[in-house]
Amino acid sequence: MADDAGAACPCTRPARQTPALPRLNTLATSHDLRSFAPPPTESTSVKLKSKQEEVFEVEKEVACRSITVKNMVDDTGLDAPVPLPMVDSKILIKVIEYCKYHHKAEQESLPEDEKTVWDKDFVKVHLPRRLPPRAPRAAPPPPHSQTALLAG
Repeated sequence: MADDAGAACPCTRPARQTPALPRLNTLATSHDLRSFAPPPTESTSVKLKSKQEEVFEVEKEVACRSITVKNMVDDTGLDAPVPLPMVDSKILIKVIEYCKYHHKAEQESLPEDEKTVWDKDFVKVHLPRRLPPRAPRAAPPPPHSQTALLAG
């Protein structure tokens, strides 16, 4: 009877013995065999192309934190660089930096207040020093009125 039950489902039969290998005491299922299969040869990076035609290679998980990039990768795949013709290289570098930080913060389970502090510091714009204000100009002479010109 036990033999009939094992014959009903091929995935619950004991694994075949190989003369060179010792007998395994566990059952081999298709699920178990999949865990030994090599991972698919999918690329783990995305290439992003800026307005200046510069290409930046970024981890797929990091790049796909941007919904725009994720949608484009889903549509076009990873073979060609993702074109971002409206994004300046300097801005793209900042976006990548932001995504890398938040990806790492999520993996390390950083507290929200720590991420908030980082975000506030990140968005501070460092403007070039402004020149000191100019001295006010001398007031222009009052416009000549026609009555003053006619009187004189």
